[in-house]
Formats: sequence, C-alpha cells, structure tokens
Amino acid sequence: MSEEIERLKAEVRRLKALANRSNSSGADQTFKDLFDNSTDLIYIHDENGVFIDVNQAVVDKYGYAKEEVIGNTPALFSAPDMNDIEEVVNKTRIVWEGGDAQSIEWWSIKKDQTIFLKELVLRKGKYFGRDVIVATGRDITERKAVESQLLKNNEELKNLNEALDAFVYSASHDLKAPLLSIKGLVNLMEVDKDTDPNYYLERIKMAVEKLTDFVNDLVEYSRNTRTEVKVEKVNFNHLMIEVLHNFEFLPDDQKIKKIVNIDPIDNFYSDRYRIFIILNNLVSNAIRYSDLSKEESHIEVTIIQEGNEVVISVEDNGIGIAEEHFDNIFNMFYRATDVKTGSGLGLYIVKETLLKLSGSIKCTSEVNKGTCFEVRLPSLQ
Repeated sequence: MSEEIERLKAEVRRLKALANRSNSSGADQTFKDLFDNSTDLIYIHDENGVFIDVNQAVVDKYGYAKEEVIGNTPALFSAPDMNDIEEVVNKTRIVWEGGDAQSIEWWSIKKDQTIFLKELVLRKGKYFGRDVIVATGRDITERKAVESQLLKNNEELKNLNEALDAFVYSASHDLKAPLLSIKGLVNLMEVDKDTDPNYYLERIKMAVEKLTDFVNDLVEYSRNTRTEVKVEKVNFNHLMIEVLHNFEFLPDDQKIKKIVNIDPIDNFYSDRYRIFIILNNLVSNAIRYSDLSKEESHIEVTIIQEGNEVVISVEDNGIGIAEEHFDNIFNMFYRATDVKTGSGLGLYIVKETLLKLSGSIKCTSEVNKGTCFEVRLPSLQ
C-alpha cells in the first residue's frame, strides 16, 4: 500500500510540473506577443548592457536588422558626444541591484545618421526565466520642441507684459501732463484779468502741439508693431521732400539750414512708409535738439548706395548727447536731456522699425557740437 501511495504522489508531482511548464510557456508567449506588437521601443539587455532582444518597433525606428542589434550595446544607438554614458551606467546598476525604475533622456542616432531624442525607462524584469533590464523608450523630439517653443512663448509673453506695464505707466503720465497744463492755464485765464489772453493761448497751443506729437508717436509705434512689411521700390528724393514738408511750418524749422545729398539709387526695395518714419523721426530730433544760439544751425542728410544696402546719415550741429546716455537713447520713453522735451518714443520707434526692415543704426555725438545717426538698410528684393 505504501508503494502505491508513493507512486501516486510522484505522479501528482509530475502533473504539477507539467502544468507549471504549460502555464509558464503560455505566459512567455503572451509576453512575446505584447513585446513584438508594442509601438514603444523595447530593449532587453543584461547587466552589462548587451542586448539580448529588441522588438520590431526598434528595428523599424533605427533601420537595423535585429541580428545587427543583438549582442551589441546601447553605444550603437548613441549620438556622438551627446549623452552622459556614466549616468546611464549608474542608473542601470541601481535598477539591476533592485532599485526603483530609472528614467533617462537619450539622444539616439539611426542607421541613416538621423538624430532624435528619446525618453527611456529602465526596469528589472524576467525574460524567459532570466534576470534582465527591460528598457522602454519613446521618441520625444517633437514633444521637446513643443515644450521649448512654449517656454520661449511664455518668456516673450512675460517680456511683453512687462513692456506693456511700463508703456501704460509712462504713456498715461505723458498724456496727462499736457492736459493738466492746459487745465491750469485755463484756470489762470479765468482769474487773471490783467494779462493778455494771447499769452495763455500761446502756451495752451504749445501744450496741444506736445500732446499731438505724443499721440502721433503712439500711432506710429502701433502701426509698426501690427502691420506687415510692404516691399516696394523706394524713391528717396520723393521721400525727403515729404519729410521736410512735414516741418516747414514749425517756428524753429525756418532758422535751420537743411542740406540734402542723395546719390542716384537704383532698384532699392523696402517698406517705403517705414523708411519715411525713420527719416521723419531722425530729422524731427535734429530740429528739436538744435542749438539756435550758434551762428548757423544746420541738418545734413546724406543717402548713398553701397552694394545691396542704402546708408542714410542724419547729422546736425545741435546740443549733442552725452556719452553716458548712448546705451539708453533707443529705449522706450528715455530722454537724454531735460533742456528740450520730447515723447521719448522717437528713437525707440526708429530702432523697432529697423528691426522689421533688417536694418541697423549707430550714433556718434558730442555735447555742444552735434549728433550723427547712421542707418543701414538692405534691399528686401
């Protein structure tokens, strides 16, 4: 009887072993099916980083045959000088020794030398009963590009908001100042019966002109910011006639000698209106900051062509700009002097307009001797 019992026990053990092998085989087959059909990049390698297997997604992504990959290491897929190999080795060791899953960003290179960025997650696992490292990866090149663009957009938005805050603060102050001046002058007129009303009217007129100039600068700034560049053939002779005509009725304009030298310029294409804005602001500054105490005040405008560029210089013998202001004169609402008032927008508008036209500007100046602005503009066609 005891022999029969022992024989039955042995048979039970044999049947259990067969059942376990069958279950293991089924589990292995299920893993293999998931492994081969996954869209993720899956790499199986040993503790030394040698590939034991990779799925079809890896073969399709890199362009290597599976036989070329197995027996190789991740160095096969590493973009030269773009990865921290020591970091990968350390994280692989952590996982192999039973630590938590580790994440790595890895610059990969395909067989055709195309480079992309992938995110890898390393875990310890079993592969047909063998301890292995299972690395699962995804191409994150596009995601990173989107994240980078979002960060850039956020930074630009932050800068725009800061610029808007500064703009609103300064603009509101500069708009209120002449209005408060007009209000004060009107109140004085009402109580001062002895002074000639024309005295107050002249000062009200000056305040209105200051307000008008500031509003015009705001309009120019807004238009330059919002409108696209319109490329057309530019006639600089006609432009200068329009610019000088703008100032012919200003009291100080008649006291300043204007010298204009324009070389023959052929086939120069740019945004005519924006060039008008540049010239208009530079000539306006030269008039505003002229030194009428000198025997002769003058403004000299020279326009020449150098290859594909036009060089514009606007030179005056006015009050000049102190050297310590040079770094700031193109900033919004910056005024280099309190001797004469301006909106503080003119040179800022010039700089922003030149950015639209791919141009540049430089300034040389000496106090009490004068100022020269040199503008370089490329033809846009």
